Amino acid sequence: FLPPFPRPQDPCDNLIEVYFGPEVLWNANATGEHVFKKQLYLCMLAQALHIKGNIETRRAANTFGLLIWQLNEIWPTGGWGSVEYGNKDARGQVIGGRWKPLHYFYRQSALADVMATCSPSGVCYVKNDLSAEFNGELLIEAVNLEKGEVRTLHHEPNLHMAVGPGVSKWFTIKEKLPQEEEIGASTYVLIAHTRRSEKAPSQRTAVVSTNTILLATPRNLQLRRANVQFQIAERPNADQTVDIRLKTDVVALYVTLTTLAEGRFSDNCFLVLPGKTTTIKFIPFGRLDLKALRDSTRVEDLSSYLATSSSS
Repeated sequence: FLPPFPRPQDPCDNLIEVYFGPEVLWNANATGEHVFKKQLYLCMLAQALHIKGNIETRRAANTFGLLIWQLNEIWPTGGWGSVEYGNKDARGQVIGGRWKPLHYFYRQSALADVMATCSPSGVCYVKNDLSAEFNGELLIEAVNLEKGEVRTLHHEPNLHMAVGPGVSKWFTIKEKLPQEEEIGASTYVLIAHTRRSEKAPSQRTAVVSTNTILLATPRNLQLRRANVQFQIAERPNADQTVDIRLKTDVVALYVTLTTLAEGRFSDNCFLVLPGKTTTIKFIPFGRLDLKALRDSTRVEDLSSYLATSSSS
């Protein structure tokens, strides 16, 4: 599909304004490392959120299939390229392409064989696009952005879906959403998990999809400034992957790691909860350069540029 964008070389300031507000648009005369990182991060995240929403809307309908146009894009735009792949001899380029947040969204939920999502009004669906029946678990949780508390809104431990593709189940969690006087859409996000049953054969992993669902545009979220820390393992695993452990003091939304090392992360642009350690892996493309990984990896999250209060 071709999302309703202008030419792919056009800037994404229009998307940044919609998702993050006109007040965060950079001053044309502003310079410096922080300003540049902010531009890149918000541009890529706005692109990812827009296309993710587009795909979820299409999967809610009787759509026979989706084709992604233009996988590669070497500059940050509001286009649909999800992999940054340029001249491999240029500094910063990655053989095979660096995954943008959108590409991780594809893997997390948007193009997962079985996925679930909800609207801000509490109308939800889970969809099986496998060529086989699905037996597993569906869990939808609400995460309080201010307190880090997690509450279960919907749980089906024995979810059964007939042979796909295109099999959908609709349901509502409207009556389970926190009341407006308690919280608003700006202080919660939803997480929808689908997992294979332990009795079902697993091709790769029990987790099929994990979908972070916004109930309000990011510009309206009540975010505390997060202090996200990460630790890279001293030695690689037997398969040459490298464990990376992340912690945060408050809820950190769309945590994104970037590195000059050749490879990708097992997950990226995800939510990290306080009081818990989240472990992901760095997966090298070819020979592992552990020094480059340790020397160049950095982390950002949405509160790095859009916090409404400090974590203290």
